[in-house]
Amino acid sequence: MATSTPEIMTVDQAAEYLQVVPDTIRRAARDGTLPAAKFGKAWRFRKVDVDDFLSKGGNRRAIKQARLAV
Repeated sequence: MATSTPEIMTVDQAAEYLQVVPDTIRRAARDGTLPAAKFGKAWRFRKVDVDDFLSKGGNRRAIKQARLAV
């Protein structure tokens, strides 16, 4: 049975969605590569931002260029 991906994801959910380890997600959030919000010690990721990150190639240069275009 397939489960749907939530619109707001935890570190573990984002890691599973991107098929990477949670530390990779935390690092990307800390350095601003992957857009995220932090509530206390907990990171949260919007699915739309994760999908946008992937569509732009999943790298820091693509994210910076997207921010400059806004």
